[in-house]
Amino acid sequence: MRLRAEFTTEPFEGEGDPPAHAAVARDALRESGLEPEFGPLGTAISGERAVLLPALSAVLERTLDAGADRITLQVSIDDTPPGRLRFHVHPLTSAIQPLLSRIGASTVPVEERRSDDVLLYWDGVPAVAVRMPNEELTSALDRLIAQVETELGAGLADLSRADKQRAVRLLEERGAFTLRKSVESVAKKLGVSRFTVYNYLNRERS
Repeated sequence: MRLRAEFTTEPFEGEGDPPAHAAVARDALRESGLEPEFGPLGTAISGERAVLLPALSAVLERTLDAGADRITLQVSIDDTPPGRLRFHVHPLTSAIQPLLSRIGASTVPVEERRSDDVLLYWDGVPAVAVRMPNEELTSALDRLIAQVETELGAGLADLSRADKQRAVRLLEERGAFTLRKSVESVAKKLGVSRFTVYNYLNRERS
């Protein structure tokens, strides 16, 4: 059985050479014939259970002896086929995803960033780049509409009558109709009249 282990050792020391407790963890794994994915935010390693578990025991002992005051370890069954890359979502990406969804932005790998992307750092190290929405999605109302369309799985004009009412309710809950000319814009997107949108709103507010 193959296992996958991911761990961090603390305290973190920011930029520069890795702290002694991180370096001895890497060395312990290499001495066991394993090649870890060693990075500034933690270490990951895959291997056969019979090899990996004793190696992790050595890691725990050596890192504590080298000054680590906290070790966070996660072990799981590694179902990645041999020779295939394994991808991980950075914790910062997960943390900001609700915000990105709200504003219509997206993340891109650091190495693929453009000059106008926003680069975010984690413990002083570039972690992820944020790409802002296209120009046609820059208005607050357009962003709210795009978000609702994503949630409902179709453009406003393609929704059923019931889902159009639901879309209006979602937009109302998010303050869309406090924006200038919002009723006209939403009606156009829905393919209905302003009167119909007002009816939907009155029904929700009553």
